[in-house]
Amino acid sequence: MSDSLKFDDGKIRMDLVPAEALEEIGKILTYGIKNGYSEDSWRKVDSKRYDAALMRHYVSWKKGEKFDEESKLRTLSHVLCNVVFLLVNEIEKDSKLDK
Repeated sequence: MSDSLKFDDGKIRMDLVPAEALEEIGKILTYGIKNGYSEDSWRKVDSKRYDAALMRHYVSWKKGEKFDEESKLRTLSHVLCNVVFLLVNEIEKDSKLDK
């Protein structure tokens, strides 16, 4: 059997996900931990609050704010993190409906 044999056809190509985007999400989550949030506390928040935060950060970015005043991290990184929270909440909600 060849060493190069790998059965990964049809599998998700995680190597296509930009590492920079993952790192930015990590920065936002790390900032949250350093400022009093627990690791999974975001899972206990109503999605409407993430929608509101997403829009606030997006509007700030549209107005030219590249970096968030409070965290000093990229404003679009906050947008991305809020989108991730909304997406995960939706996926989890949908998976409960499928059961």
